[in-house]
Amino acid sequence: MITYENQCVDCGLPCIYEACRYYKVTVHYCNACDEEYAEYKLGNEDLCEDCVRNLCRELFNDLSLQEQAEVLGIKLKQI
Repeated sequence: MITYENQCVDCGLPCIYEACRYYKVTVHYCNACDEEYAEYKLGNEDLCEDCVRNLCRELFNDLSLQEQAEVLGIKLKQI
């Protein structure tokens, strides 16, 4: 989720409003948890590291054991 925030640094100079780079700063928040700053883009979603890790964990756990081994580059053979 993209928001615009005033991140004034209280520089002590007279405010120049929109001419100041801190007046309207683009901030990406996580679309999944809405609490953290998003660091990653997955499709159209902005996600924080924790949410990306959780999603990857879920996707990995949905794979069969053979598929998991293949993804990890492990030679797995049932005996």
